[in-house]
Amino acid sequence: MQSIEKLITLLFILCYFNSFAIQINGYNSTHDRFINYPNNPSKNNDYILASYDDISSVGWSSSSPQFSMTLIHPQFLLAAYHARPAIGGTINFINNNGALKSYTVGAIHRVNDGTNNTDLAIVELTTPIPAADNINTVSIGSVAVNETVYPYGKFARTGIERITQINYPFTDANGILGVNTGIAFDYFINTAQTNEAYSEGGDSGSPTFIIENNALKIVGVRSLLQTLAIGLSVVGYRTVDICVSCYQTQIDQIISEHEIIDLAIAPKLWLKGAYDSNTGLMRDSLRANYPQELINSPYADQLSTTLNVFNTGGTDGTGNANDDIVDWVWVELREEQDNTTSVVSRSALLQRDGDVVDIDGRSPLIMRQKRGKYYIVITHRNHLGVMTATAIQLSE
Repeated sequence: MQSIEKLITLLFILCYFNSFAIQINGYNSTHDRFINYPNNPSKNNDYILASYDDISSVGWSSSSPQFSMTLIHPQFLLAAYHARPAIGGTINFINNNGALKSYTVGAIHRVNDGTNNTDLAIVELTTPIPAADNINTVSIGSVAVNETVYPYGKFARTGIERITQINYPFTDANGILGVNTGIAFDYFINTAQTNEAYSEGGDSGSPTFIIENNALKIVGVRSLLQTLAIGLSVVGYRTVDICVSCYQTQIDQIISEHEIIDLAIAPKLWLKGAYDSNTGLMRDSLRANYPQELINSPYADQLSTTLNVFNTGGTDGTGNANDDIVDWVWVELREEQDNTTSVVSRSALLQRDGDVVDIDGRSPLIMRQKRGKYYIVITHRNHLGVMTATAIQLSE
């Protein structure tokens, strides 16, 4: 008899929406993460992974709820490239309190192994998910042959499996199918154990988890389904995931390049109308005489602060008088390639000695944006604006 390995038929997991979900031997309600998914999903307390808050990291495309993806950073998810969501599309999550949260896709980054594109996609959200939204991220784990894993599939259904192969070459009878590294788990029809699972069409992008130190870790992203056959008889199925840890370096690089972070900047400027050449400081008459007029920013974001920020000596009244507030200013970061295009802007406070600070009157100014070079532009309501002569490299 020829070996099963020589008679494997390779099939892409089909990108269509049908009535099936991940197939589980001995399926029951404990395999379902939600009740009434996807129309009005609520948490299923009997779900086999219900005790792990990390499961909140798995979201789904609003337009194609059969396709799941997994949050590994407040701004980035792992997905299958061939089942990637649309830019501008919506990704939904159920947070740890059971509330539905939705976010917008800003970009898609295809992971390259150094030579070829893979089927692994990094989905970038337009803004990071705030911690207050109570949605966990998961870290990337490694996996070994025979290790127990939890494949999460279409319609938020989860089974239990054991890894049978790692670094399985994705090839067909005629050559390379396009992805180079993977992990696999097999399902043989006649010997399947209770809870054992295999994929169905629409599982693409779904995660496979391990449990390590009482936390979920992602080890795979669903990419392929293979039919195991002897002659013309189907004897089982092989589910093949992209090995996530195999691309850790590329994933980290994409995140580092595109993540929105706190950029601390320390601009210094003087307003000519308020500058006193005898002291080398600016006058703070507005603060001294009309501090209540300074509580609210006059600029577009309408930031506000508290009255005690305008005390002599700052918030606690014991600071350096040189740091007393003069007025609000408007700060922009503009693109390196086009200094007429603003990428982020906000109100800030100007001290007598020229320091531009945050709205507490003393902390460094923070701008939320990606690492990179930017022109810094500052304007004031009674003065002409100024811009740096060149783009300045900004980071944490």
